Amino acid sequence: MISRSFALALLMVSCTSDGEPRGPARLAAEPEASMRATAVIRREGNHLRGEPSPYLLQHAHNPVDWYPWGEEALSRARREDRPIFLSIGYSTCHWCHVMEEESFEDDEVARFLNEHFVSIKVDREQRPDLDALFLEAVRRLGGSTGWPLTVFLTPDGVPFFGDTYFPRHGAGRRPGFLDVLREVARRYREDDDVAAQGRLVFEAIERAARPPSTGDRAVDARTLDLAMTRLAGARDPELGGFGRRQKFPNAPLLLAEVRHVARTDDAETRAHLVLTLEQAMRGGVRDHLAGTFHRYAVDRRWHVPHFEETLYDNAQLAQVYVEAGRLLGRDDFVRVGRAVLDDLIAGWQREDGGFVVGFDADDPGGRASTTRGRRPSSRRRSGPRTRARSRPSSGSPPLASRCSGGAACCTGSTTRRRARASTGAPPSSTRSSPASPRACDRSAIAAPRRSWTTRSSPRGTASPSSRSRT
Repeated sequence: MISRSFALALLMVSCTSDGEPRGPARLAAEPEASMRATAVIRREGNHLRGEPSPYLLQHAHNPVDWYPWGEEALSRARREDRPIFLSIGYSTCHWCHVMEEESFEDDEVARFLNEHFVSIKVDREQRPDLDALFLEAVRRLGGSTGWPLTVFLTPDGVPFFGDTYFPRHGAGRRPGFLDVLREVARRYREDDDVAAQGRLVFEAIERAARPPSTGDRAVDARTLDLAMTRLAGARDPELGGFGRRQKFPNAPLLLAEVRHVARTDDAETRAHLVLTLEQAMRGGVRDHLAGTFHRYAVDRRWHVPHFEETLYDNAQLAQVYVEAGRLLGRDDFVRVGRAVLDDLIAGWQREDGGFVVGFDADDPGGRASTTRGRRPSSRRRSGPRTRARSRPSSGSPPLASRCSGGAACCTGSTTRRRARASTGAPPSSTRSSPASPRACDRSAIAAPRRSWTTRSSPRGTASPSSRSRT
């Protein structure tokens, strides 16, 4: 498999890299215009300036000559026969900020990217379709999936290698990002059929996406039971949740268990559901002052949270706790679910009716700087007015992606950046991102970010934010 050969090659490169790639068989066309210096791009901005996405605006003054996803970037890649470096993330993603500070703000990395690739940034909250497509493609190519998602494409948009976060400098079995770039550039120039596996992957994804025939549409009880049997193999029977490393309060899987208990009264599923909900609501993964939940715990015991919160996680967890509480006769579960809704209304809803979509783990200003007033009761606020003002569903682009800029239209989908609690040494550095002329919410878009000396390896307990594949 191409992806596995890449992995082996990258391991060798990380140990024996001698700098520049060797003897190209494919020569890229000369750029149509002289390449701008990284200092100029940093000062004047790249092609992300003026984009409505807060996440893209965070990268508008990187020395990397970023493009948004679109015909301008894709046509340049085809015209100059350059591979595409695609990076997908979102505003409150901790490891996205880490990779930006380590690599995308590094002049040496930026120069190599600008010379050898067409670099594209995608906000997964603005383009969930691209995010879902390339997550599945990287998974089928054999790479790790999560955010930031790192994907390399041919000029025609076919993926041939992908993974998640790469450190700036290699450590152990993890190659440095510049080593990865050099190896990918060499492979692209020397391998005339580098995209062969990627084409097969796209064909498989297309087949899987086709609607089933009329006779196959119904999901019967046997299919549901088989699915729950497979899910049971991923359970942690001792501490709850799924898997044996970091713990995500995985709302879709927990809701599946709630529905399975309601349908079958299965004792094992019931016991695991109760254990998981108790561990999550009593552990550090929950914000016991506000009532909402952090994205995950970095340890197996639910103790140490990754200090990021997202709207979609908490909205689903509120449903899980209320529905489970009513099914199992647990008033404490119902209270937890209502507390989540109380906090979403009091601390997450904007004056214009939209909701903040997340709080960042790296904002030194913290969530306290964005929360005002006393917490109202969800019973008092959850009427037609609240429903009418809710943010677009996950299938629709955020409000900011459908407006032309300016504070009034961007507030409905703004992400806020949450403070990371002190768990050891103080932050080692502080850097402020230059504000874009069209930054619609400076507290969300141009807030300073910090690099933490206590950060764990992404392959250790504190991994990049990723989907639970269990």
